[in-house]
Amino acid sequence: MSTSKRSAQKTFAAGIIEDTAYRESLLTRARAGMLAPAVEVRLLDLYLGKPIDEIRVFVSEDDELEGLSDHDLLSEIRALELALANRIAERTPNAGTVQ
Repeated sequence: MSTSKRSAQKTFAAGIIEDTAYRESLLTRARAGMLAPAVEVRLLDLYLGKPIDEIRVFVSEDDELEGLSDHDLLSEIRALELALANRIAERTPNAGTVQ
């Protein structure tokens, strides 16, 4: 797709999104629970950030986690999970920290 075509599409979309009547209609539909699921998910993604689909962890033989017992490794994972949840909560308005 050419740059000028993308620019024209973006301008067209901006005209719709920036229209006061459209935004009021969108808010009315949202409050009534009438938004299409895809629209609601996209709004949440834009507001909160898209969820991570996958996390890969690689432990090399030199890594300090390599020598941990399963119990200690699970404790480390839980601590990381808590730290991540709190980090997300800090970025989300009206959300408290996880304890």
